[in-house]
Amino acid sequence: MTRRSFLSLSLTVLGLAAINLATWFHGSSSIGVEPMKDKGRPTPPSKPRELRVLMSTNEPLLTKLFTEVLKKEIGESYVLRVVETPAANELMEKAQSYRPDIFILILNNMLFPINNPPEARIEKALNVVSKLNEKYRKPIMALAGWPKGQGFAEKAKLAGATFFFELPVDLLDFREAIKKCLAALAED
Repeated sequence: MTRRSFLSLSLTVLGLAAINLATWFHGSSSIGVEPMKDKGRPTPPSKPRELRVLMSTNEPLLTKLFTEVLKKEIGESYVLRVVETPAANELMEKAQSYRPDIFILILNNMLFPINNPPEARIEKALNVVSKLNEKYRKPIMALAGWPKGQGFAEKAKLAGATFFFELPVDLLDFREAIKKCLAALAED
């Protein structure tokens, strides 16, 4: 065996040993070795899918909290994009151009052009949920601090909300709902 072929064989064996060690350490054979395409060039790594969320909270702290919970749940699987608007008309316009994957809406905080009494505002917010559901067929996470009670939760779900939460929201339940939304999106 020539010195050159011995060196080539040694490098091959060392390379295979490194791959085996990395496979054992990471628990899978996926260690960043790119599959080969035609003509011996590696395929480019796939980019994570974008997760577009449209919120209407009118509460900057809740928008930030919901965004952080979403980030925690999606990890590196998605690139998160969040747009927030409290105005119902603007929400409908943004839904048209932004094409969100998930809606997160605080119904009693939604703003309408005409100052309405709270009962009328809630009915209009339910109408927005209905229109979003009919047009986009994407998960809608609806929340409300008022009115309280099971009757309103049922109204929100009848309008098209996938999930409904009374405020203050239990974050464990909220996270579970996000997981279900992500699972539904994965099936699309």
